Amino acid sequence: MEFEEIEDMARICVENRYKKANVVSTSPIILNHLTEEIGEIALQINNSTLKRKPINIKNLGEEISDSMMLLIFLAHQNKINLEDALLNKIEEINKR
Repeated sequence: MEFEEIEDMARICVENRYKKANVVSTSPIILNHLTEEIGEIALQINNSTLKRKPINIKNLGEEISDSMMLLIFLAHQNKINLEDALLNKIEEINKR
């Protein structure tokens, strides 16, 4: 599957999620939701250290996936070609 296809699927999924909840998906709303998802990732990872519980890999994967879909949606809202931006960033970092 091409990256663009994944982006489209993620964008549509996020759009539908917000429509069903009757919420306008503005960038600040998306950012707030993304912050919540990142917090859930941190909780899952920190639980392994703080509570000495093993990381729930399934849940961690779900939270990372939620975060990635929100990032894809945020990039789309702001007219960022995410594939180009990622490739440029990788190239920039590799040159250091």
